[in-house]
Amino acid sequence: MFDLICLQEVWKVNDPKLFSIEGYHPLIFKCREGARGGGVGIYVRSNLTFKILDNLSFFKDRILESLVIKITDINLNTFITAALYRSCGPHPLLTRSKQIKQFFKLFDNMLTHINQLDQISYIITDSNFDLLKPDKNVCKYSEMLSFHGFRNTISHPTSYGSLLDHILTNSSYSEFKTGVLSTSQISDHLPTFIMLDLQRTKANKLSPKTDQKVNTKPYKKMIVRLSKLCVQIIILDCF
Repeated sequence: MFDLICLQEVWKVNDPKLFSIEGYHPLIFKCREGARGGGVGIYVRSNLTFKILDNLSFFKDRILESLVIKITDINLNTFITAALYRSCGPHPLLTRSKQIKQFFKLFDNMLTHINQLDQISYIITDSNFDLLKPDKNVCKYSEMLSFHGFRNTISHPTSYGSLLDHILTNSSYSEFKTGVLSTSQISDHLPTFIMLDLQRTKANKLSPKTDQKVNTKPYKKMIVRLSKLCVQIIILDCF
């Protein structure tokens, strides 16, 4: 059984009881108010305890939509998990460039605050940035992750060869078990997963960079080597 199931684009959840899954706490979620689409949610296995971090759960419709929680397992290991969605659809009041600019501002702020917790963190994201096509926004996204000490962990395609969704972590542990579930029956994208040995990963955290002057040229090569991933439902499995 998976310990966490993170969802993007949950749309509207009028009655969470309709979406109950045996063995899990009731679905926790954040949805847009008065607008269709978007939204995020997380199922947490019932043997885990969690706390919603409202101050870190930045949510601005069609800009950056997130839900951040702190998980404690039965051995009292703790870590941070965030479900994040960035819409690629048009904003009713903003140009495309201003929409992306606001995303980067919020995302930078979010990563800064997460790092201040000094916890191993996993951000499960449908970012709609295709890392296989290194345009200026993809490069800026990759630079921001590197600056804050985060990296992507998935290396398999899930939909049409696009790398739009990423499992990000600030852990320096290199032996994650990650992959893609070969089923399209629960989403229009193939779900991804990451399995963690918290006893081995909890003490290893990447350090954010202190110099903000980043050379963009190396990232174009790095982006090509990164995983192909495109998913709406992402599964985080901890053992």
